[in-house]
Amino acid sequence: MNEGRVIVRIPHFQPLRISLILLLTQLFLVSCACALQYWDEKDGSTDSFAWKNGGSETGLFGNPVVVGNTFKFNAAEFNAISENGGRSFLTDSLHLDLFALNGKKIQGIQITESGRYEVNGQGFVIANGMISLTNKNPYAKETSDIVIDKTLPITEGSGSWQGTAGVNDIAWSEIHVIITSNLIAVSKPGSDSFICLTELGTSNGIDIEIILIPEPATLTIFGLSGLVFFFSRKHTKNAILIFMVVGVYFIFIGNANADSIVVNGETDAFEWQNGSSQYGYINDFSFDQVKSTFIFHLEGFSTDSAKGDTIQFDLIAKPGYVITGIGIRQIGEYMLYGTGTIEVQNTFSVLDLDTNVTTPAATIITPDMSDTLEDYFIWQGSSDISGLNCSQVTISFSTQMSVSADDYSFAYIRQTDFDIPVTMQLIPEPATVAFLMLGSVLFVGRKFKK
Repeated sequence: MNEGRVIVRIPHFQPLRISLILLLTQLFLVSCACALQYWDEKDGSTDSFAWKNGGSETGLFGNPVVVGNTFKFNAAEFNAISENGGRSFLTDSLHLDLFALNGKKIQGIQITESGRYEVNGQGFVIANGMISLTNKNPYAKETSDIVIDKTLPITEGSGSWQGTAGVNDIAWSEIHVIITSNLIAVSKPGSDSFICLTELGTSNGIDIEIILIPEPATLTIFGLSGLVFFFSRKHTKNAILIFMVVGVYFIFIGNANADSIVVNGETDAFEWQNGSSQYGYINDFSFDQVKSTFIFHLEGFSTDSAKGDTIQFDLIAKPGYVITGIGIRQIGEYMLYGTGTIEVQNTFSVLDLDTNVTTPAATIITPDMSDTLEDYFIWQGSSDISGLNCSQVTISFSTQMSVSADDYSFAYIRQTDFDIPVTMQLIPEPATVAFLMLGSVLFVGRKFKK
């Protein structure tokens, strides 16, 4: 599977093909409002895994040190300080792609982070965050929030805190990782509060143990998290045969995606055109051929006031196919401490370009944000338009996130993931239909003759 952002190949300089490429390079290539700050070594590898495009949105994580299968960050600037009233909010979102090597699988990812806090007078501090994993082939997702070992918000005293999160038992080989970490400090006049993230990947200064064993069920640690690999031993000849078959399969799939998605803007069943993103937040995407899903990795799509984006593109079925369904999937985080409101408003519709009929659909958001419970949540949005029978459509989606908080309160929302699954149906050719009908007639005739 290939990323849909900057790669353009021109195998033949035919005028029509060049014109098509110039058109397709506009698809979702709006300048994103937030660019990653890449690590000094954004690409690298160990004996067990490789990583690419490592970086974070605000740079507060810093550069990692890789020890064995552990990424360790010394986040020296990750400090939220509120003095004599006011609010201080620091956040960073880490992005990277992980690839298992040497026939292994990534069995799980564990996060451990730690820091210090202090509250003098009337104030509070908060630490929270989440991890979102997307398997690239085939498409799958897992999320987990970072659990803090203190009751939040912390309203008095000083000391240390620790947060942990994990996703286990996944057995994936190519993963896009998003890890967010948030620190909030709030105080009233005459008071002050402070919270910091001292190290990510260590537990009170103690390294996380890394275990590599040949059994599927055992975990190792990816120091930003734990990174766990497994492999199974089988008869040598059978293993070699399996590796050869699987290798040829993935080479074929990879090459098929490379040619169709990036260069031609098409899959086996459809092509897309005229893509646009109003503000560039829903922009960077890849496509999963197996699950027929556009996968967007969002950067900087967060707010403590209001922020939104709108995307639109045309989907055109190839001969022999019809479009039968379009969906949207959202994942993010939000928090509310004190008094305030949080809201996500979506507009989703599909326009049949042949009949000029528009089909809208409501989005289900969970949990219910109108409950205004004080806590940290991972939220999800989903909507599906099914029962279509279209050869070409325009997909339109708009999302608006808004929050408000009273004095001495805090509210915030972020969207980390956005996907568009597409359902297609193969139409039998007329000759095939006639053959099936003839078979049915012959079968009925034989039954009648008996």
